[in-house]
Amino acid sequence: MQLTARLPDVLDLRQTRAAYEDNVRAVIGRLVASGAHVIISGPTLIGERPRRKNKKDAQLDAYWRINRRIASILNVEYIDTKRPFFARRPVGTPSEVDRGLLTEDGEHLNDRGVDVAQLLFVHAIDAWLRTPLDCGSR
Repeated sequence: MQLTARLPDVLDLRQTRAAYEDNVRAVIGRLVASGAHVIISGPTLIGERPRRKNKKDAQLDAYWRINRRIASILNVEYIDTKRPFFARRPVGTPSEVDRGLLTEDGEHLNDRGVDVAQLLFVHAIDAWLRTPLDCGSR
């Protein structure tokens, strides 16, 4: 099952960061209590310019920190999708290029972006499946 918190909803401030954190923590907490294996990631990117050059980087970082904190507190796996995306920005790409590398429009992933995200999650799930079974953990 995939649970997605749509960042456009939180980035345009329809809910406060505190409310976002409370809601995500409640949902993840219930999933963990049910015995589910939870993998949480942070927001990936909004704009493909180099780091700190996109309009919403500060907001993106704030939600990234919230998701990491929740993963740590609830002891669930965290996948950093942001760094691998920025690492795939081709050297020499002009800094004004803000879409088309991994996204269609700077926000929604294109085929290459989907491949990157998919690979990160496949590796995490594969590693989890290869761990010796601990009674009651799956």
